[in-house]
Amino acid sequence: MNAYAAEQYSPRTITWLHACYGLGAASGPALMSFLLAADQPWQLGYAIVGGGQLVLALAFALTRRRWHAADADTAPEPRPAIGLRQTLGKPVVWIGCLVFLLYTGLEVSIGQWSFTLLTLGRGVPEVSAGQWVSGYWAALTVGRILAGIAANRLSPTVLLRLGLLGALLGSGLIWFDSAGGLLSLFGLLIAGLSLAPIFPALIATTPARVGSEHSANAVGFQVSAAMLGAAGLPWLIGQTIGSAGVPVIGPAIALSGMLYLGAYLMLELSSRR
Repeated sequence: MNAYAAEQYSPRTITWLHACYGLGAASGPALMSFLLAADQPWQLGYAIVGGGQLVLALAFALTRRRWHAADADTAPEPRPAIGLRQTLGKPVVWIGCLVFLLYTGLEVSIGQWSFTLLTLGRGVPEVSAGQWVSGYWAALTVGRILAGIAANRLSPTVLLRLGLLGALLGSGLIWFDSAGGLLSLFGLLIAGLSLAPIFPALIATTPARVGSEHSANAVGFQVSAAMLGAAGLPWLIGQTIGSAGVPVIGPAIALSGMLYLGAYLMLELSSRR
């Protein structure tokens, strides 16, 4: 889906596509919470989500003839297949994978560990902490909707740079607010809004960065790296908490933001060559 959208649609459409991810990410836990509060078995939640996946599969089957390249009828000859090794031979692809890994690791680490930091580390009541973390995910979704509106006015590169600066600011506020006051809340909201356009903008700029013939392979590698980051970086922070305690979450989040900054600067430099 990401590779197809990067080739066929505008940055605005890609950003709104990823805004729907935020809606799904919020609706799944809400559905399970509702069912458990109603004394329903957790298996029912999985059955409902599975039914939704079957409906989605049916929708793809019914519209399969529409899923073709826009220039398929006018192209003079088929594009030669590019092997995975050829794509991996481009250094910019490896740097792009590192950027995706660090970005997604930062996004998920903030969402997963902020509740623990606020409650166990800073004494914020659980209800308030839960609302603050929900606000982070809501800000991520709203940010992607707003970024889609601005996509025709601001280039993906501008959105990436603004998102990077805001993410650093939000991460810094989460770190420095050791008392668990409003700075943590502002940090979460700023981080959510700022991180919002980054993933779709990175996807949208992939064809220009690696070449259209490599974009499908590169997007696949990048999304795989993103999943590794989503699993690996929060796990690494968890292991660090086990030895250094809950207060390490704040600086770990800030450090993740700095590592993403370094990787993104490398990506910009390599893309200009």
